[in-house]
Amino acid sequence: MTTPSQLPDDAALRHADTGHVLLAVLAQGRHAARLSLLLVVVAVALLGLSVLREQGSADWTAAWRNAPAAALWLSLLSGIVQRYYALRVRLDARLFSQLYAHPSVSDQDLQRLDQGLALLGAAKGATLRGLRSRWTGALQLLRRQMACCVLQAACVLAAGALAWMH
Repeated sequence: MTTPSQLPDDAALRHADTGHVLLAVLAQGRHAARLSLLLVVVAVALLGLSVLREQGSADWTAAWRNAPAAALWLSLLSGIVQRYYALRVRLDARLFSQLYAHPSVSDQDLQRLDQGLALLGAAKGATLRGLRSRWTGALQLLRRQMACCVLQAACVLAAGALAWMH
């Protein structure tokens, strides 16, 4: 992913064609969200299977208190955090698609966006945020979403490996 210093200049960021590149990148968050949902289903199914397997034993809660279960719980937790980031990335994608609906983004467009967000309770800054900081923030949210998805997948794989070793 790009860093703020690798982004094009401010004039290029205002052009709709450049904005469509950002929208294409942010659209990748949908794929991570789908994979995350699949991993949540797998984790819940594996936790359910471990409880059913231990149900006949004297201490059926042991199914919830072992290393594979801990990895699955961590996977579920990272899935929840990933879902939060997915919602934020999707909101950013929609907001950017509105900004880039015109050939060029003006300062008035950015002000109207900030006013709309302020009506919803977003913190109102003293100065107008430029497109560079908005791009950087959106890409950072996407990176965090992807990191949560990777952590979630690693936890499910670790749970499988730990269960196999037992």
